[in-house]
Amino acid sequence: MTDTRPDPSILCFNKILKGNITYDGEVVPVLTTYPPGDVTPSISMSVDGGQVALSTYYEYNPDNNTKTLVEERERTMTLHFWANNIDEKDFIVARTRELITRAEMGDYHTCVNYDPTTTMCATSKGVCDAITFVNAYSMEGKCPFMEVTDPGDANYRNPDTPYHQNNIVHVRMRTRQNADQLTIYPEMYYSFFTIEHMLMEKTVISSAPFKDVGLGDLEVIEDD
Repeated sequence: MTDTRPDPSILCFNKILKGNITYDGEVVPVLTTYPPGDVTPSISMSVDGGQVALSTYYEYNPDNNTKTLVEERERTMTLHFWANNIDEKDFIVARTRELITRAEMGDYHTCVNYDPTTTMCATSKGVCDAITFVNAYSMEGKCPFMEVTDPGDANYRNPDTPYHQNNIVHVRMRTRQNADQLTIYPEMYYSFFTIEHMLMEKTVISSAPFKDVGLGDLEVIEDD
């Protein structure tokens, strides 16, 4: 039976990038298909075939008494950059690398609750507080109420990163090809880089108790 679930790697990086890259006043499209046809400038993405199985273990949640099978898999996906000139391409590549790193830091632009088109927060139903409210967190581009965990609190926002939501950790950006290259399309400049990451696939299998194992810390490493 074919697995029709959305690819978590595609979902994660699409959320980080979509609507957050603008060049000459125009939003750069982020496409989940490859190649992009004649859409320039644009970013497309592809998940490389094959996954390396790293480990398998169980997590136990005492709150609902469930046991979850966790399979750690190493994956590689590629971001492809299509542009009309070198400056356009270089800007989009640089902004992409910045956003991938800032997402790990909890930047509001990449929060799963943030709509870059309207600047609205899905939790508060108003403009994102990182834009309108000033405190130590918002000055760093984070949700000013990120420490509020009580859903009954008026300041509860529940910010989250696409990495955490899609069970992705240990993100490493690698530049494999950074030269300008004309494709078969007229006057189209192309570059790409790969993103190595670990995907934690979770499947609830029973309600039997088992020792809980934490996710650990996310680390973003940039290799030039």
